[in-house]
Amino acid sequence: MDKWSKTTISHDSIINRFKELRLKHPNDLIKIDFFGGEPLLQMKMVKSVISEMKKVDDNYALFMPTNGISLTPGILDYLKRENVEISISLDGLWQNDRRPIRDSNLSSLDVLYAKRELFSGLKCHTMISGSDYNLLENHLYITQNFGMNPELTLVRDRGTWTPKSVEKLFSGIDEMYGWYKNNITEDIPNFILFWLRDILRYHYKGFTVEGCGVGRDLYALTETGEPVTCDRFTGDKEAVEKINEFYAMPECSTCRVKNYCHKGCMYEQIKSNGPIPELCDIYKYCYDKTKEILPLIPKNIIRRELNDS
Repeated sequence: MDKWSKTTISHDSIINRFKELRLKHPNDLIKIDFFGGEPLLQMKMVKSVISEMKKVDDNYALFMPTNGISLTPGILDYLKRENVEISISLDGLWQNDRRPIRDSNLSSLDVLYAKRELFSGLKCHTMISGSDYNLLENHLYITQNFGMNPELTLVRDRGTWTPKSVEKLFSGIDEMYGWYKNNITEDIPNFILFWLRDILRYHYKGFTVEGCGVGRDLYALTETGEPVTCDRFTGDKEAVEKINEFYAMPECSTCRVKNYCHKGCMYEQIKSNGPIPELCDIYKYCYDKTKEILPLIPKNIIRRELNDS
């Protein structure tokens, strides 16, 4: 969805699509993400959609990434009652999250810090781009000041990473893993857990990652209600037609991490006519670093992740 658009998706578009998916997949859990712009600004719509979905069935899971600025105790209580998994989003590393709030002298970080008690038990994610490599500083700041273990997600767009920025990121990754090795009794950073889970699922359960599910079991609705396989593919029929081809990229078939690599964003790979080399280097580096510390990770964490996967 276009986050800059002034158009609001209709209630009926969402419900009709949910009913269509239920007919096609009568027994499957349907996961629904409220995203695209700021979902907390559309709480009337969210409540209406959830209320209507309950009339169809209850075999679904709800998710909501939000900047958290409009979160109130009342909204939080409602979302928790409806089992909506909330993730607070910081745009970039916390040092850069200084977006000005309209009609206010405060930055977004100021607002979030003032309501940090609301975030207890919630998830948190932030995007890591080519200029952000002080991962440990970011991780410690968020855990110590907000009480959340942040998911540090790599931006996977073409042109984001250069060989120089990748080298700097490697230094940040080394610092993160070095800190955990020396503080093994601390909560394992979600940045490390992300890579660890893929390795465990493959080696213990034979589960291989094929990608994000685009073109197979991932669907999205544009702000006009148009169903698309992913919002990135909106209006690009040529890219949609290439999806199956790029699930079997020859470069991936011989890669040493092929069995657990997420392979990045399908749309970006189609547009770059293959895997993005800098991202491949980052993936391999992270999986290698995770394997190095695997013997040190407490057994209770390994058991927990295997049981939850």
